[in-house]
Amino acid sequence: MIELDFDKPYGTVHGSTKFRYVQDGRHFDALGQFVPETPALPRPREEVLIETDEVDSAREFLKNILKDNPLPKSRVYSEAQNNNQLWDNVNTASKLLNVKRFSVKNVEMWKLITE
Repeated sequence: MIELDFDKPYGTVHGSTKFRYVQDGRHFDALGQFVPETPALPRPREEVLIETDEVDSAREFLKNILKDNPLPKSRVYSEAQNNNQLWDNVNTASKLLNVKRFSVKNVEMWKLITE
């Protein structure tokens, strides 16, 4: 029978009723007894993009400022502030438009991909 060795390093599991400790990739209950069932990993949260009038406005804003050249994210942010665009709406619009994000010399750039 496999038991938890309390003299060796181990981790404590929070938020589970079945598992209390982890050691060497194995899970143990509160008494230190091995539990052969492996816990299921949490599913990643799905991102839901909701289009509103404000997001539509942000989409048009991004189309206008990114139509000619890519811009640094910081410039997009400051232009959004100057044009009374909420940053959350601009981010949502950028995902809906499939704005390409890339780095040049550690500066995040945004580019509008036209199809």
